[in-house]
Amino acid sequence: MRAKLKVWLFAAAAAFPAGTSQAESTDLGAMIAADRAVSVFLSVCKESADRDFADAEAAMAELGVTKKNPETGSIYSETEDLSFRIVDGPGMGKSCSMVFITRDSPELVAGALPILGPFQDSPFGPLSILEGNIPVVYVFQNLGSGADGPFAHNLRMLSVRE
Repeated sequence: MRAKLKVWLFAAAAAFPAGTSQAESTDLGAMIAADRAVSVFLSVCKESADRDFADAEAAMAELGVTKKNPETGSIYSETEDLSFRIVDGPGMGKSCSMVFITRDSPELVAGALPILGPFQDSPFGPLSILEGNIPVVYVFQNLGSGADGPFAHNLRMLSVRE
């Protein structure tokens, strides 16, 4: 299990986006609040984790996340600065990755994360194993030049593990 976990963590770290502007809204839409982002993540990823995320794209569409980037495979919201990508990485199976941009601090976002379960430190950021043996990794990056961000946050859920 430890070797597989290391592969999962490495792949999660590789999913991070490049920088974006410091504007209050970006090309993708308005920045999203942390509690809303976690709710959207659970609606899309957790609800379809036991089916290898087969229903994730339909769940995204219900939430208005429909703008596809054919080059990256990411699907973006038309109104909020968030995107999803279903990744089928070698050695780790499918995962559901959501990136969102907010001015909410990492501490504030972490306050919205307890619903995902207790997180433990890992080399690539906090890791949680949800009920049903579903790993979730959380990483963030300050896209700004100071403590006010904006911050890019990545939540990545792996499909149910046996």
